[in-house]
Amino acid sequence: MRQVFRAVFQFRYSFIVLSLCASLAGGISPATLWADDGEAVSPSGYKLPPKEMVEIIDAPLPSQLLLSPNHQKFVLIDRTPWPSIEFFARPFLKLASLRVDPELSVQRRTAEYFRISLSSLPPKTEPVVLVEQKGLSTPIWSPAGDRLAYTVDTTGGMELWVVDVNAPQPVPRQVPGVLLTDIAGSPFRWINNGKELLVRQIPPARGAMPVEPTQPTGPIVQSTSGQKTKARTYQDLLKTPYDETLFDYFATVQLARVDASTLEIIPVGQPGLYTSASVSPDGSAMVVTKLKRPFSYRVPYSQFPRTVEVVDLKTGATLRTLSDIKSPQFSSSYGVSAGGRMFEWDPHHPAKLYWVETLDGGNAEAKSKFRDRLVTLSTPFSGPIAEVLQTAERLNDLDFTTTPDEVLITEVNTIRRWKTTAVLNLADPIASRRVLFNLSTSDAYADPGKPVRTRTVDGQSVILKQGTTFFMEGTGSSPEGDYPFLDQIDLATGQRSRLFRSQRGTYETFVAFTDETQRTILTQFQSPTTPPNYLLKQLPLRREEVETAGEAAAVSALAPVKFDTGGRSLDPIVGAAKPEFPVGGELLGAVTKFNDPHPQFTSCSKELLTYQRGDGVPLSATLYLPPGYDRTSGKKLPVIMYAYPREYSDVQTAGQVRGSPHKFTRLWGASPLMFLTQGYAIMMDTAMPIIGSPRKMNDTYVEQLVADAEAAVKVVTDLGVGDPDRILVTGHSYGAFMTANLLAHTDLFATGIACSGAYNRTLTPFGFQNEPRTFWEAPTVYARMSPFFHANRVREPIMLIHGQEDQNSGTFPMQSERFYEALAANGATARLVLLPHEGHGYLSRESILHQLAEMTAWADRYAKNGKRIKPSENKSPGNNVPANGDAAAASAKASDPVSTGKAPTADRDATEGVVDEIEP
Repeated sequence: MRQVFRAVFQFRYSFIVLSLCASLAGGISPATLWADDGEAVSPSGYKLPPKEMVEIIDAPLPSQLLLSPNHQKFVLIDRTPWPSIEFFARPFLKLASLRVDPELSVQRRTAEYFRISLSSLPPKTEPVVLVEQKGLSTPIWSPAGDRLAYTVDTTGGMELWVVDVNAPQPVPRQVPGVLLTDIAGSPFRWINNGKELLVRQIPPARGAMPVEPTQPTGPIVQSTSGQKTKARTYQDLLKTPYDETLFDYFATVQLARVDASTLEIIPVGQPGLYTSASVSPDGSAMVVTKLKRPFSYRVPYSQFPRTVEVVDLKTGATLRTLSDIKSPQFSSSYGVSAGGRMFEWDPHHPAKLYWVETLDGGNAEAKSKFRDRLVTLSTPFSGPIAEVLQTAERLNDLDFTTTPDEVLITEVNTIRRWKTTAVLNLADPIASRRVLFNLSTSDAYADPGKPVRTRTVDGQSVILKQGTTFFMEGTGSSPEGDYPFLDQIDLATGQRSRLFRSQRGTYETFVAFTDETQRTILTQFQSPTTPPNYLLKQLPLRREEVETAGEAAAVSALAPVKFDTGGRSLDPIVGAAKPEFPVGGELLGAVTKFNDPHPQFTSCSKELLTYQRGDGVPLSATLYLPPGYDRTSGKKLPVIMYAYPREYSDVQTAGQVRGSPHKFTRLWGASPLMFLTQGYAIMMDTAMPIIGSPRKMNDTYVEQLVADAEAAVKVVTDLGVGDPDRILVTGHSYGAFMTANLLAHTDLFATGIACSGAYNRTLTPFGFQNEPRTFWEAPTVYARMSPFFHANRVREPIMLIHGQEDQNSGTFPMQSERFYEALAANGATARLVLLPHEGHGYLSRESILHQLAEMTAWADRYAKNGKRIKPSENKSPGNNVPANGDAAAASAKASDPVSTGKAPTADRDATEGVVDEIEP
């Protein structure tokens, strides 16, 4: 138990706030949040922001809706908006990237569900409450939609409950004598046509939690054999032999079957370190993934050695070992583990398995004609493994349709950031293969959406087909913003028809079909003044045809595109949709009637801004103005600018508009939108693109970031709305990194607030965000991008906020602590706020309110009532890069817009796309 107590008491103060105001003149009232002598302070407790913010934080959340597979019923799930700090203060263990509640043997909870209600579709009466108590999980429908299963956290552990929703009076029933766990895997899933559940049970004979030795049993030794194995700076890893023992104890489970009618429990095999289990359609076998020793101290449990086996569902006996991965650590930033992956049962055969194996050792940078191969094996799993096809790029998705032997496969080139989706018949994969979509992963305008799915009788998710057609739902990005859509695509001809599109001035998304003819749909509708609600609609009889894009695409749609092993056609048979606005369907009725949580602030105005960077790159942002503001008054407002940099490989995709000004303006959490209540103008989703080839784009990160910010400041001030001397820049995670860099390299902002950031990239030396190079490959880039190296140039006041239990790779709290110390040493005006029990995002009511109080006081002091430091008063021109980067530093300095006043020229490669990896 010693580790548990360490977790509880490692942060002995209720919260820590360090403040440095060495550059301020004059005294400060004791009533403020700052100490007047610039020394560290220990406040007496959590602070409260203005009353308007507290009321919004405490407003109830709209319910989450889950539609049954048969479309006849739905459930509404309610959760606490912001649980108390006591909820997050429960002791927990950090084991191989897992956070374990040792008392309940479950993962540490970050949300609190308390009510599940049942209703019919369309609703005829008020929803009936099935259960109302704390500790609920999100329920899961059986494949037929006749039952629900969910778990409840109690003082004894995680219980399993089942309810027959078709009973005259549905009453949940507890499965007796079983406690589940969600450590390293889902606690249960429906199997055998919904007649049973497969559960991950705490072994009944597990015994008490192991006690930590009172003295070391020996030194801790790690070794490497000379092979390159790059690993991100993961957190919560195993550190000691005792940690290994604890991981073994909590991750070991007993698989068992539960009869949904009688609630009888039938164990399957022996306990083991099972992380996944998937049952064949006929219920005879299952494929399981099982971890094995030795455990690594460098990577999470998901990269531990493991085996994949087919086992008999009744006896648990191993029928065949399919993959035995000794160490799936990656040698490349673009790598996958060598061996088998993506194990999928064929939904149209009793027990036929497909999976993917690498042909390049998992290294996308290695030269190889083919990257992957798709293989198959059928019951009784004793014959040879048969190869189905080989793919030139990494096979990323294998999606079965409701037509036997028909699949959609998606190949991805992670280096070029490109994806290709094709349809093929598994009986003749080469001749039947035709490309449907071929595009950059960052091309929002060309994004065809994702297939609409349904479930088979045994619960497997497949793509819904109607004859030769299938359906695609998408975001519908356009120069005017997002307009979600529903399309129907004929695989025989490539013809594409638009069934539904959100109307102008609104934001309405397709949720699901609600009948077997695909004529009625469930949507979620919202507008700037209308909160999201669910509606039932009927599609028009005449389906608007969408023309194919260009004559070449129309010609290619007339005949299948043939493939062979020696060559590949990449001409897609499906054309792009035109940005037209067909009717949105006939309204049949409202399913929910969720209220506006803050009607007094919903009248704020919102508009999409489009503008250009100095080098011509198109940019965009959404501007919010506080209620009652009159733009004709000439009054200039303080501005809060929120952004998150993203990487692109070409100007065209970087300049695309993303997001919608037509969504409901929901003031939520510590979002910058909360400052609408205090009279600020807010720029949200401010575009900060970094453009270039994947291995070079960060070479000009600072220059491009400065140019992005200059353009954003110019557009909001040219509108006559923003006061150029009262702009605060802020961001979270990579956006916090951006914030610190902008304060170090520009004089555009009065102040900044950076939340949960990383500021010294030498502490993430194996790559970060989308940077594939290590520190040793690009030391100058790492140093120049790191605000820590330029702390002596930060003269604007900066606030750093961080959760003390940040679990995100790279953004450990030490990043903020060390950056604060660097700022302090160089005489900056800075404030560090550490929030106890909080992770990468802040979730407790006390923390959210305190964060808002801190941010409001800071923004009012240095933005609303402060003044930007003029360039002449600010930065020296030094670059502060290591000596071994002098030549590159000199080149970077010469092109630095802070020094030259010129906008950068982006390094472009129009043949490459991007995959945005967001630090969560």
